[in-house]
Amino acid sequence: MIVHADEGAPVPAGRYEVAVVGGGLVGTALGLALGRAGAAAVVIEADGEPGRGANPYDARPIALSRGSRRILHALGVWEAIADDVTPITRIHVSDRGHFGFARLRAEDHGVDALGYVLPAAILGRALGAAATSTHGLRVLRPALATELAGDGRAGVRVAVAPPAGRAGETLPSAVDARLVVLSDGGRSPLRERLGVAVRERDYGQWAITARVEARLAHGGVAYERFTADGPLALLPMADRHCGLVWSVDAATGARLVALDDAGFLAALGDAFGTRLGGFVAAGPRGAFPLQLVTARSVVGERFAIIGNAANHLHPVAGQGLNLGLRDAAALVEVVVEALREGGDPGDATVLARFAAWRSADQRLVSRATDGLVRLFSNRLAPLIVARDLGLLAFDLLAPAKRRFGEHAMGLAGRQSRLARGLAP
Repeated sequence: MIVHADEGAPVPAGRYEVAVVGGGLVGTALGLALGRAGAAAVVIEADGEPGRGANPYDARPIALSRGSRRILHALGVWEAIADDVTPITRIHVSDRGHFGFARLRAEDHGVDALGYVLPAAILGRALGAAATSTHGLRVLRPALATELAGDGRAGVRVAVAPPAGRAGETLPSAVDARLVVLSDGGRSPLRERLGVAVRERDYGQWAITARVEARLAHGGVAYERFTADGPLALLPMADRHCGLVWSVDAATGARLVALDDAGFLAALGDAFGTRLGGFVAAGPRGAFPLQLVTARSVVGERFAIIGNAANHLHPVAGQGLNLGLRDAAALVEVVVEALREGGDPGDATVLARFAAWRSADQRLVSRATDGLVRLFSNRLAPLIVARDLGLLAFDLLAPAKRRFGEHAMGLAGRQSRLARGLAP
């Protein structure tokens, strides 16, 4: 167990401005930002240290937008991962077996990269290390936030317990905070206990993730192929390696995971095509089910919901983490502003400002990713022709590509201080 900042010592019940439930990438970034801004915060995370434990950060490829790079730079984390990221200089979108395609190029937007790719484990460890050294931030790990209690006026008490099998760990029985933030995943237990309504869609798909090596150099190109089985993304990584996120139906997913490396690479080559000359090696494969889960409200009485707990999206277009980081950056800004004015970060008016700020971005990204999946899953011939014509038209329309690129890079709409590269 890691207990910051008094490592190894018994931890009394504490009083914090903000308690963050969930210490994944988004939750840790939020806690780090709050601590850097001088707000007393605690992060409660069920798993062990990033990169280890029963459910560690893994080799999943993640795509960071330019806006996310600015956030991480402002938090002092970008420098720790810069040597491990691969820039995306171009994006190639196509409808496998049909004529439609579209291309985005960094130079058309006056930037050196549209985004960046790295393994999730590297970002997780960098955020964890930064959190360890941040004054005013405490991390309880592994620890479960089991219940919320309070009268809604003074604050909330979060009951804390060790995970199953860790009964000997030294933890406080509870922490008190004026605001609780749920960042504990698409199946957030506390969100369900609070009775927050959600909209759900089961895509009937699994995402297969792996690091694969292509025969030819990728040249910094990210590929999004819409295949008969589902979207297939190849993200450029070091050398000739690519991060694979391959969405397929559950039965196909089980079959792919069970294949040996040669069989898996052959199946991948059949689905992707010959543009990279085929694939010569594959790392360990992961698989997880795909669902859309969106909270109908992201704030309530002294709580806010961010990241996957607010919007758990299909991985098509790689927007989930970036959306969550923008949530965290906006929430930090309204919380810090309230504290500097002597206000209450859990006050309903403060949370209403956060919800209003984030609603358009959350709604747009959620609907866009869901719409892409449904559009390219339909195999009706007239619709295939129409969408391929739409891709070609998009490829030819520079204003549409510029606007889309701004959204994809996380540079559209109201920008938080962190998203502009400034301290909160």
